[in-house]
Amino acid sequence: MSKKRLGNCIRAVLFLVLLSAMMLAVARVLSRPHALYWAEETGMDLIHRFRDDYDVVFSGTSIVIANVSNQQLYEQYGISGVSVGEPLQPLFLSRYVIREVLRYQHPKVIVVDARSLFYTDEELEERIRDDEEEIVHYALDSIRSLTLKKEALDQIRDKYADIDYKAYFSRLYDKHNEWKQLDESHFRGYGEADCINGNVMMTNLHLVTGTIEINDVINPENEEELRLIKEECEKNGTDLLLMTAYIDSDQSRLDKIRELAEKLQIDYIDINENLGRLQFTEDQMVSDYIHFNVLGAARWTDYIGEYLTERYSFEPHSEKLDSMFRSQSAHYGDYMEYLSRKQALTPNCSFKAYLEKLRQYGPENISIFVSVCDEAYYMLDEEGKSALKKLGLDGPSAFREGFAGVCTPEGTEQAHSVTEKVSVHGQTGSMTYTVESAGSDAAGGARASIVVDGTEYAPGTRGFNIVVFDNRLGKMISSKCFDTYSEANPADAG
Repeated sequence: MSKKRLGNCIRAVLFLVLLSAMMLAVARVLSRPHALYWAEETGMDLIHRFRDDYDVVFSGTSIVIANVSNQQLYEQYGISGVSVGEPLQPLFLSRYVIREVLRYQHPKVIVVDARSLFYTDEELEERIRDDEEEIVHYALDSIRSLTLKKEALDQIRDKYADIDYKAYFSRLYDKHNEWKQLDESHFRGYGEADCINGNVMMTNLHLVTGTIEINDVINPENEEELRLIKEECEKNGTDLLLMTAYIDSDQSRLDKIRELAEKLQIDYIDINENLGRLQFTEDQMVSDYIHFNVLGAARWTDYIGEYLTERYSFEPHSEKLDSMFRSQSAHYGDYMEYLSRKQALTPNCSFKAYLEKLRQYGPENISIFVSVCDEAYYMLDEEGKSALKKLGLDGPSAFREGFAGVCTPEGTEQAHSVTEKVSVHGQTGSMTYTVESAGSDAAGGARASIVVDGTEYAPGTRGFNIVVFDNRLGKMISSKCFDTYSEANPADAG
């Protein structure tokens, strides 16, 4: 081969390598990102990665994402579980997801969430049309079988809505509009939600109240889908378990689920029948009106674990899967401890009792940010000053004196002045903070500000504004204000 031809071949190979690298980079940027619920891996990613290694698979709506805890199931009962649910997932899509699961796993049990039994055809048509991304893409994008994808898309097109097939068989967005709307999330690749084994770690305490908006009649189409799911499980030698894992006061609706389970000869469990036995307290274990926080999910999962161990024996898992569960144990424990502290600090309590709770947790676990707004010295007595001292803080020493202080694992820093606005700022772990305080008009007017990672957390009212963060998770635990101008041991003014 001549040198010229050899040079041309080398250049052609280099061109193809560079072109492939560029296409991979473009695909990385413009590929459809995971649902915002996922941090690194969806439940289906785990199904593909740990072949024939899962004992139990949970499938369905956001209920199986938030209201069960696969880490709890493993740590307390030695059962390996994973959730492959998506928000508002219709039951017919759950069937295709389960078929994909059974191509890679032979679990003893598949647990299906009962909520989607009540979706009407009209609801499904509207949801698919208005929110195809969340309803369809989140379910189908992680399915590797092209045949299953096409069957699912054919069913959607025939029954519910016209849909563009191309977007489901290409890693790239096919819409020109997406090129115009690139942002940081496309380069980061994944969402930032807290997720372990397909479960989102919900950490609110009954943040949203409301009633469950579910129809009262089971859709016959969904009944048929459940029957087909049972058939798929039976072919695989897998049992099907139907589950109601949300709080519902409508007994007639719950009775319809149980009647259907009996009709189809499917085992059924319902948290509503076990609330007393589980000592399940909604104000402490519910994140919103339908989803549980990590403590509620753990409590319900304990019931599931007992149920499964009474009926099944489970084989040992691969060292690879066991290692993954073990590696997540400490992080899971961080969420449990975080919510326990949040439970302790959320109820209204007195200024001194609150400071004592903070002292008990210690700077290795929490960071404390303090800013005085307007006036906090007038009724601050020696007992209150002593409680502050135990945290390493002085507090204000004069009427309408501004005071800003922080207690972090790195140490204590504070500043105070009557005539000037004061501030402390810095970084602890991955968190950056700025605490500002002003008491008198001479300092520019009463002000309290506690900004952590760019977000304002101070209540901003008169007295001691105190914000507490968890050091390991970087999450806010508590934000309160105590008006020690009005009394020596006030309750939270918020």
